[in-house]
Amino acid sequence: MDNLLKKQAGNTFLFIFCGMTWAIDFLLIVDWVNGGQL
Repeated sequence: MDNLLKKQAGNTFLFIFCGMTWAIDFLLIVDWVNGGQL
């Protein structure tokens, strides 16, 4: 049971981390398309 919990927590962390990375990439692309104000 404990191992399942750890696996679930790891997957959740990975999901959030990947989501954040994707969001940052998306913002950078949008900024680049708009002429790079950032």
